[in-house]
Amino acid sequence: MSSLASVPQWSRDMKSFRSSLKLSQTALGKRLNCSAMAVSRWERGEQPPSAGHYLAIARIAGPFFGWTFWNLAGISEDDVQRMPAPRARTKQQHNLSHAIAILEIEVARSGTRAARRDALFPDSAHTRAAPRVQDHSHSRS
Repeated sequence: MSSLASVPQWSRDMKSFRSSLKLSQTALGKRLNCSAMAVSRWERGEQPPSAGHYLAIARIAGPFFGWTFWNLAGISEDDVQRMPAPRARTKQQHNLSHAIAILEIEVARSGTRAARRDALFPDSAHTRAAPRVQDHSHSRS
């Protein structure tokens, strides 16, 4: 078991969030459409959630705690403020939800999350490209 000091902050935030909901790893995994083992790896700091999972977690968490996970997915409050205002102004919370939904789509499509993940985990297996093996079986002699 790893010491608390060696577990990244995002991992501790994941565990704190799950505990605040009083959910098991299995129950949270079901809500996020992933396995309990994935939730366990996140909480131990072995593997960060995908941007899509961060966004799903933020939706469950709501605006207050959700910002923690939106930021991890690559969305900042500055991004939301730069979003064009809707033509017909409604409630501020609706505007925020609309802006965040648009940003979630953009983050899911971008490579920003992958770049941040690679910066956090420069030595992890998923950042290393598999060596290309050339197939010479069909080459002419």
